[in-house]
Amino acid sequence: ENTNAGVFSFDGGTNYIDTTNNVSISSNQPRTMSVWVKGGSTNNGKNWPMAVAFGAGSSDRAMWIGGGGSGAAYWYFGWWGSPSATSGDFDTGVRMDADSNWHLLISTYDGAIARGYIDGVEVASGSRPSINTGSSLLIIGKHLQDGVYWDGLISNIHIYNRALSASEVLFNYNALKGRFGL
Repeated sequence: ENTNAGVFSFDGGTNYIDTTNNVSISSNQPRTMSVWVKGGSTNNGKNWPMAVAFGAGSSDRAMWIGGGGSGAAYWYFGWWGSPSATSGDFDTGVRMDADSNWHLLISTYDGAIARGYIDGVEVASGSRPSINTGSSLLIIGKHLQDGVYWDGLISNIHIYNRALSASEVLFNYNALKGRFGL
């Protein structure tokens, strides 16, 4: 019996999930990462808790969604490119500790532009000439490189081998928001 209705609960300890097979998206292939999250706190003051990520943090080649900054107060989207490419993270300016609601976070990359969406609305974007994640495991609830673990709830994780359009992102939010009490 599934008593949590498909929701994973993380306590900020050392629990996390990884896939047994690699996410087979690499080089400049378009992609989308989608996850419903409920942080409700600043993740106990931890920096850079990742709700979901894949790639190699140590070689600066990853894509991730989570919290970041001092005390992990803001939602972040990370698109780390190849070492020679422009890389970086986007602080959305939207505080993750401002409420205790569920939020749909979606990150897209079309081969040139990376975008971040919260609840169907674009909140971050920028040119990324390369996001060469390589083929790696999907990590849920843990930073790719550091021992930082998610504190909160995670549900409905999707990885697409294409960049969803803004209308598809909004459609996905509207299709499931009722399930999360919104």
